[in-house]
Amino acid sequence: YQDDYFVRPPRTNHDFRLLDIHANVGPQEVQLDLIAEHIAAFRTGRDVVAPLVDYPGNRFVTQPLALSSADVLVVEGTYVLGLRDLDVRLFCSATHAETHARRKARARDADDPIIEHILEIEHRLIAPQGDAADLVVDADFQLHRRAR
Repeated sequence: YQDDYFVRPPRTNHDFRLLDIHANVGPQEVQLDLIAEHIAAFRTGRDVVAPLVDYPGNRFVTQPLALSSADVLVVEGTYVLGLRDLDVRLFCSATHAETHARRKARARDADDPIIEHILEIEHRLIAPQGDAADLVVDADFQLHRRAR
């Protein structure tokens, strides 16, 4: 999961966003280079040690990933479609309001009014990534193939 590859743990990242919300929300929050390294390791049959977010502890620990025994690697996250070495790009299309409702139902975020503003910024950054997708899942969970 991309959440395991954030530069800062969740609560620390939220506080950092609040320092300058426009400069600190976006793909720079994620170690996309490390994700790319782990994709390369998968392609060459190597195992890796990956970060794993410890939400209650607001920290990262590590976990071994046995990529050498995997036939398929799914790379999930809001900013991963910008990575180069992907065979199939799947984009889940949703408005920021739909995303907000889903995150609220999962109790993912602190109850803070700034979350709506963050989701608006993220939506502006993420929505254009749909243009790079091979497949799009819409809000009704219907799958659409993009002609290339």
